[in-house]
Amino acid sequence: MIFIADLRNTNRIGSFTAEIPSGFDEVTILEVAASNGKLWSALTESDKVRLKAENGGNELEAGEYVGVTFSAISPEQAGLYEWTAKGYEGRGCAGDIYNLLGLQPTVAVVDNHR
Repeated sequence: MIFIADLRNTNRIGSFTAEIPSGFDEVTILEVAASNGKLWSALTESDKVRLKAENGGNELEAGEYVGVTFSAISPEQAGLYEWTAKGYEGRGCAGDIYNLLGLQPTVAVVDNHR
């Protein structure tokens, strides 16, 4: 799950992306949930997961959050993989870009074939 929150922004967040690391395949969205009953949708592209508010009234304000749960086939190589995430003011992944505070979301792939 990738979880994004608007902790201190004075503008609204209308969308965000998370880059799918090389080697991950068949990324499938399982659930999208936002605070305060806000409606968001998600889709996958070849190299990104994109989330957006359904309309302007569903954009995130300070203290609100949205999360996405997904499944994927992981690469064979064990290691840590970063899913670089960015928030955007506009609902079309455009406008001002809001970079994350802290670390980017990371997935650990372990070798289960030993």
